[in-house]
Amino acid sequence: MTLPPEDALLYAFRRNIVVAASAGTGKTYRLTALYVLLTLGLTSMGRTDGDRPAEPIPPERIVATTFSRAAAQEIAARVQAALAEIAAWDQEGPEPKLAAIIAARRAVIADPPSIPEIKRRAADALGRAAGARIDTLHGLAQQIVRTHALALGVDPQARVVEEDEAQALADLAVDEALSAALSAGGAQAEAARSLIAAANGVWGARKQIASLCDRLDEEGLLPSELLLAEHERGARSLRASLDAVVATCVAGGSRTKDAAQDLARALAQGGPGELFPAAAEEPLRELFAVAMRGKTSDADKEFAAFREELPGDNSAERGAGLLAILREAPALSARERGIVALLEDARARLGALRRKEGLLSFGDMLRMARDGLRDRPEIAAQVRASIDALLVDEFQDTSRAQRDIVYLLREREDSGRPIGRTPDAEGLIGHGLFLVGDRKQSIYGFRGADVAVFSRITGELCGPLAREALALAPEICASDARADLVALRESRRSGGKILDFVNAFSAHDFHAPGDTHPRDFEVVYGPADHLMPVAEAQGAGEVVLVDDDGASPADAEPVVRGATRSMREAFVAAAFTARYVRSGEGSFRDIAILARRRKTLPLLELALARIDIPHVVAGRALFDTSEVRDVAAVLRLLVDRRDRLALATVLRGPAVGLSDAALAWLGAPKTGLSLPLERSDALRLLPALPAWEKLGPADRTRLEDFVRRFVELRRAALRLHPGEAIRAAVAAFDLDRVFAAMPRPEMRIGHVDRLLGVARRRGGSLPGFVRWLDRRMRDDSDERDEATFAEEEDAVRLMTIHASKGLDFPVVIVLDLDAGVSPRPSGLQIASLGGPRPTLILRHHASRPDPLSDTMLARLERGERPVLDALRTEAQAKADELARARELAERQRLTYVAITRPKRALVMIGVPDPPEGSRKRAKGGSAFEALKDGLTKPAIKDAITRREQASVLLADPHAQPREARSGALSPTGPAPPWPERPPTRTISIATTPLSLFQGCARRFRLRQLMGFDEPISTGYVELPGDPATEAVEIDTEADLDPRIRGLAAHGVLERWPREAFGRPVDVADVRRRLALAGLRPEVPEAARIAEGIACFLDGPFTRSIRDQGLRMLREEPFVLTVDLSAAPDGSPRALGLRGAVDFVVFRPDGTVDVIDYKLSRPRSDLSVYAFQLHAYALSMHRREPERRIRAGVVFLAGANPEPVWLAAEGEDGTITNAEHDRFAGELKTLGERFAEARWADRFDAVPLDRCRKLHCGFVGACYGPESTL
Repeated sequence: MTLPPEDALLYAFRRNIVVAASAGTGKTYRLTALYVLLTLGLTSMGRTDGDRPAEPIPPERIVATTFSRAAAQEIAARVQAALAEIAAWDQEGPEPKLAAIIAARRAVIADPPSIPEIKRRAADALGRAAGARIDTLHGLAQQIVRTHALALGVDPQARVVEEDEAQALADLAVDEALSAALSAGGAQAEAARSLIAAANGVWGARKQIASLCDRLDEEGLLPSELLLAEHERGARSLRASLDAVVATCVAGGSRTKDAAQDLARALAQGGPGELFPAAAEEPLRELFAVAMRGKTSDADKEFAAFREELPGDNSAERGAGLLAILREAPALSARERGIVALLEDARARLGALRRKEGLLSFGDMLRMARDGLRDRPEIAAQVRASIDALLVDEFQDTSRAQRDIVYLLREREDSGRPIGRTPDAEGLIGHGLFLVGDRKQSIYGFRGADVAVFSRITGELCGPLAREALALAPEICASDARADLVALRESRRSGGKILDFVNAFSAHDFHAPGDTHPRDFEVVYGPADHLMPVAEAQGAGEVVLVDDDGASPADAEPVVRGATRSMREAFVAAAFTARYVRSGEGSFRDIAILARRRKTLPLLELALARIDIPHVVAGRALFDTSEVRDVAAVLRLLVDRRDRLALATVLRGPAVGLSDAALAWLGAPKTGLSLPLERSDALRLLPALPAWEKLGPADRTRLEDFVRRFVELRRAALRLHPGEAIRAAVAAFDLDRVFAAMPRPEMRIGHVDRLLGVARRRGGSLPGFVRWLDRRMRDDSDERDEATFAEEEDAVRLMTIHASKGLDFPVVIVLDLDAGVSPRPSGLQIASLGGPRPTLILRHHASRPDPLSDTMLARLERGERPVLDALRTEAQAKADELARARELAERQRLTYVAITRPKRALVMIGVPDPPEGSRKRAKGGSAFEALKDGLTKPAIKDAITRREQASVLLADPHAQPREARSGALSPTGPAPPWPERPPTRTISIATTPLSLFQGCARRFRLRQLMGFDEPISTGYVELPGDPATEAVEIDTEADLDPRIRGLAAHGVLERWPREAFGRPVDVADVRRRLALAGLRPEVPEAARIAEGIACFLDGPFTRSIRDQGLRMLREEPFVLTVDLSAAPDGSPRALGLRGAVDFVVFRPDGTVDVIDYKLSRPRSDLSVYAFQLHAYALSMHRREPERRIRAGVVFLAGANPEPVWLAAEGEDGTITNAEHDRFAGELKTLGERFAEARWADRFDAVPLDRCRKLHCGFVGACYGPESTL
């Protein structure tokens, strides 16, 4: 096989490489493949002669980073899976996924390693995978700081600050700094007052100063290193322009001549060096008040043009602004120097508070790592000596400090860079650096990411190659290429017609090649950015534009007829979705609806729910759903029993369901709503409430039940992990049952499940999680991580464009195309205005005139309205223009991300033109404006394969509510009915869930479909601790989630070196590997599990494998296909049972041992595991029909972990063909039961005695609390 030129260059990796990877071109696949090739010694890294292979690099000497921890975990999983495939490569069986790349590399290098040697290297790398360094750049910086903590002056025990702690400490530091400055008086107090005014108050000052400090940490800068604007020089330039235009008006003005003469005489009275004499203020106002009506001279027109260029909404405001800047400019620089000193003080106080508490921020980590590598040669040398290759993914979303760290990690020892100076591209080692990113997908500017960093690095490293391929600005490109540039253009995602539109529209929307002076944050859609389809996708896909003339069907519901803007777009998107699915073109899960604005998602939910379309919400919009807010109110009340808003929400919500009248009676005059929840005897005190006698019987019962459950729950909830607290709260108040009885139950329960997942990933304490959740509910900013969905959910996916990054969908509908560009600049910010470092930008305010002065009283007597002198500096004007340009560039990149998500169809919802004379909705710069303008170009117009009308979609019978659909008529007669859900034809399910369904269908539904964790015992919900005793410390992670132990044990056994099987094992080594796999050493079970694994690895069973050299497989995947009876429509159905066998051993006598690992106590009766063992055995029997199979379990928690074999009818305990056939028949029956249950959405519970035999934790939820007694 011959690799394409770009892949041949990439996988050779002779020198540093920058990869420009457009959307859907497989960048993560290539990074993973390169990582594997490095471990196998199949690259030519650092070789001047490309035919010579480089030495294999162990995983611990390869550093790979990406944007998020989730992405890092995905890369690590892909690497391990690829190495496992290669290590188990059987040349008679299927080839590994990377076999073609391996063959291509072996074909071009001299003296390539043999396949057995490659397998050995893969096995060695797999055995050392626990030491792999795959993380984020923040995580890498944290490793450097922790390793060299003492040398860097950092407490080795310091931890990363939580978000709520960071905000509290920042508020305290800012308050102390402002208080000290105001108390000091003089210039310091003036600086503090100016800063508070710029930030619109003390609250704004806290937020903006903390945000600025975080931004400076990301940039690796101190406040004192910021540039300050030269206000006086700008004001003198403005004064010169004023003098020139006044002189012109004096010489040739018509309407302006008299006022200009008065101003000229006043200006002439100024002393030497005086910027603007006080005597000129009134003449200036008089000149700016001159109206330009009737006949005007050229001089008058010149003055009018000068006046119009100044900021302000009218002539009076423009004159006041000019006067303010001329009067105040000389003092602004001194004021800003005082503000910088104040910022340094706030930053120092914040650092001292963090050190006192033993805390570090992520920004601290970046800055300390950067400074340590830059200024401490011994630290830099030690860190660089541990790294042979550095692979950086998503490099378009990095900051300047992260860029410096990357350069410092690959800097030559003899670079000659002075200590303290930022590294440059010339000082880098010529090989071992791999950077991959896409400027067009940099959409995380709100997190401090700067796309200009990627553009500049690409220009510095690739020089003329980048200038030609990516159309970068010449001034940021080096004259010589120090690295190779690889542009990935072949999309493996979208059909050819979709790519035609993406290319045509992006070339129009982004800057076109040849545009004058594109800035480093602006994208030019160059030759290397044009996407190409793979051969099989040529001509595939469609692009649909829904035009909207604002009309609605005459018989449409009032809510549809009256809908405008985003609500109307939501109805149109819902109508398209309904017709697409109900006409048979696809399923709901195929469709994702992407919105630019987060606030559009609730409108979409309303529109979809109106016509019974199932949907799920992802991203931060999850926190806007009613069920998540109901659960959050319960959590807030658990943390703070005096939170009256939370109490009212819980009492009126689904947890209690009190009537409005009861809620009103409970709100006592002057004290408000309160219950004695802080008392342990709260239930006894309820009858003493003044409103108790006024409550109805039903409300009393509900209130008593709520108080009893709340008091019991709170005893343990504060000691629980947030995820377990949510689970306990849901069970305690029967919220799962309530949500299941409400409309769209699966969606509601799915949202709660997602909140559970968020809580598990975030961890921490319950109070900390509640504070974080409250901020998320109040926060309106964009998503920070990609969304995730369960594949089995047949529901439309709703999310913002930010949340969709990294995902793809068969059909994508894009809304909010008319969202304009409207940046909201902060009163305190930094901006890159062309200097070597960013410039501090402040919103200054002019000094307020004395309202009782003679001048002000004279103006009032003349009937003039006082105008506050707005102070708009030249630096602020430049910063505002830059902010708008950056916002527009971000909007362009966001649109690119949206239109590159679909595989089969891209649907864009248009908006109607505003009525004549009405105010436009967008602020300008919207994607819809660009699209309307682009439709005049044949390339874009021809790329749209279909155009639809919104009014036609809204009138479609499929898009009507259920009651209207039932009687709807099509043009040819009654509309054909469609089933509530299509019959299941192919069932794909894992062994364990199907085994769960076999025991109890409802238990399967609660755990697998709804995602609820099963309570840890047979109780209604058994919470740790005894209410009657003192609180005890509970290890919730170890006690409540046994999966951690199982995954860790399986991971150690899966990666244990083959040659070490059957040899003495150091238990300490096993414990270390368990710790790396996620099982903490302090967990009590860790020692027992480690001893069990060690005994098994050195036991008689494994020694026989070593002595006989037997072939063995670990974590062997399988798919077991069983034909079912035909579906109701006659189409064939099948069950695809998937799973992985823990351990398989092939013996010389033709026997195959199938082993499953268990951490439970040993038992001789394996009937409880019979289903799984028979499934594993049947899969191996079908693969090896001539061999005899026996199945067993190794109980790793036992004193003698040798296999216990499943009782079978064959010789030596092997399973006979008759037994295999019987199990296949049972599997067919079970599969048909499962298919019918999914089709009818009916999962019935088993009898209570069966529940108890199964030790099911949901028994109380199904049969009530009394069933657990």
